[in-house]
Amino acid sequence: MGMIAEIFRNDMFKDCSNGGMSSNFTSVTVVNVDGPFEPTVGRPAVFIKEGTFKGTIKCVPAVKSLSGEYEEDTRWFMMGGTYIATSDSRFSAKCKELVGQSFYGAVPFHDRYEG
Repeated sequence: MGMIAEIFRNDMFKDCSNGGMSSNFTSVTVVNVDGPFEPTVGRPAVFIKEGTFKGTIKCVPAVKSLSGEYEEDTRWFMMGGTYIATSDSRFSAKCKELVGQSFYGAVPFHDRYEG
């Protein structure tokens, strides 16, 4: 199970995700952070993970595997101009686990796909 995080975007640019997850939803379920919530049709699954550069964090879409577990979507996603955040300390703790330093803030949502 996971925790709910909200999607934040600049209203000036309605959808820079090229039809990505953030263009259709206002919140997501972070499935690699302990919490009481399951992903739903209206709140899809995502992972937070270390970014490409050391010390950075990003959010990426997750998919359900044949075994029923969630795993990272392996397509190449890029930043589409949106972020996810929550005030829950478990989110900050996971970010610290990933990059080895305290973190509090919004995480870039890499949900733009050009395939």
